[in-house]
Amino acid sequence: MAGFIEPLPGNATFTDKLMGIAARIGTMEIPFAAVVEDFRAIEAKRWGNEGPGWDDLKTTTIDRKERGGWGDMPTMVRTADLVDSLAHGAGYGFTEITPFSVKMGTSAPYAGYHQIGTPNMAARPLVDDSEAGVEATAIAWGLIIEDYIFRGLL
Repeated sequence: MAGFIEPLPGNATFTDKLMGIAARIGTMEIPFAAVVEDFRAIEAKRWGNEGPGWDDLKTTTIDRKERGGWGDMPTMVRTADLVDSLAHGAGYGFTEITPFSVKMGTSAPYAGYHQIGTPNMAARPLVDDSEAGVEATAIAWGLIIEDYIFRGLL
């Protein structure tokens, strides 16, 4: 794949850098794996901090949790399936990395209720899909990819 760059006369360092970039662009699986790692770290932190953006539970929910024997669990944890899927890729978690794409998240059937809320339950976003959150994530993940392509880091 890297052989399409012709050496530039008198500038071996520049040519070597271009050849390295071309070789790394052959697949994006390595930086995408780092993006997934970052996503999992963000989710682990969000769950550890119980938010941001997570309202306190209603008294009726707290009572139900205590009656069910999981009253000492964090705000949105009953089975830990959802947190495990997002922070560790376990259970409902999924990760699909191809040479030029990455998808990760959860297929937990109840995840959407937590993300957007219901008439009886406040939203407790699992993923920060606000404009500022998306922009910050795009910048962070862009830097991971840029480091890989241009500096050969990772």
